[in-house]
Amino acid sequence: MTGSVEANTVLDLISAITGTCLAAHEVYEAYGDANGLPNKFRTAATQLPLVCHTLELAEKNIKQGNVGDQALETAMPVLEQCKDSAASLKEIFDKALPVNEEPDRRDMACLNDLRLSDPCDDKTRIQETKGGLLQGAYRWILENDSFRQWRNEPQGRVLWIRGDPGKGKTMLLCGIIDELGPNTCLSYFFCQATNEQLNHATAVLRGLIYMLIQKRPTLISYVREKYDHAGKRLFEEINAWQALCKILTDMLADKQAANTILLVDALDECTSGLPELLQFICRPSGAKWS
Repeated sequence: MTGSVEANTVLDLISAITGTCLAAHEVYEAYGDANGLPNKFRTAATQLPLVCHTLELAEKNIKQGNVGDQALETAMPVLEQCKDSAASLKEIFDKALPVNEEPDRRDMACLNDLRLSDPCDDKTRIQETKGGLLQGAYRWILENDSFRQWRNEPQGRVLWIRGDPGKGKTMLLCGIIDELGPNTCLSYFFCQATNEQLNHATAVLRGLIYMLIQKRPTLISYVREKYDHAGKRLFEEINAWQALCKILTDMLADKQAANTILLVDALDECTSGLPELLQFICRPSGAKWS
């Protein structure tokens, strides 16, 4: 790394941390304690260790002589200021967000209220009911041109799988889920017309959001922003669809949800809100749908 690049990196860090410190001071002074603090404040607290680690690496790199004398003269004072700012920020976070289990309990309460059914359990139940998943029933699609384009090309956003009832579409989806693997940011939902909890558009979004949080736990902050004010009513009141659309849209825009894949089985069994759900699926986003 060149001296000028190293110095610029440190300058960028001090600028970012100083701004965060000022914002944190303002937020903490406004609230006085942890109650009601914005979730972005809590998220910043979780990211501080990464900032401190980056500062340590920068200092080590500088002291090893990887920068020129002029850059060293510029960078070291800035680095010390940056470390002081990080220490001040940690003090604020420690005071405003003391270490305890309360945030975890609030997250669990939010997830419990969000959850209608665990799609993972639904998948297991469906496979057992149908006698198990046979590889020969689904592996053919992995070589299908439309599937490969959807899977591999950025412009392939939506893959529609059509077929008459009883032709194996659900088991095909189960196979796709297994093939995409645990390392994929994957969320899915099985619509079921005979189950009132699983046959409407709001339930679909609740299930997708629930599974997405299982994959990327910090994304729960987008739900908590509204849940902390409304509680369980957020998922049940007349505006639940609109609220959930915004939550999922914001989650998908987060870099932690990059390359997310969302799978919905049996859309024809979504007996309430299907037109709205289809419109939502067709909205531009960074996610792939099937």
